[in-house]
Amino acid sequence: MGETTLFALGQRWLSDTETDLGLGTIIYSTVRTLNRFLFPATGETTRLRKPNSARLTVFIEVGDTISMA
Repeated sequence: MGETTLFALGQRWLSDTETDLGLGTIIYSTVRTLNRFLFPATGETTRLRKPNSARLTVFIEVGDTISMA
């Protein structure tokens, strides 16, 4: 059975564990394990292995207002 691609370059990302990073962008991704994210609000670049837990996908349209509580 083939592996499903979980991430795509340019995809936006919010970290559940590091919300202070703000909204990030995937800048590097491999099929197997490693992904690199850029968080422009802090200038930080982080690496993350593909998560084993469930993911939440949210579709945000132009004009939508987003609030992180």
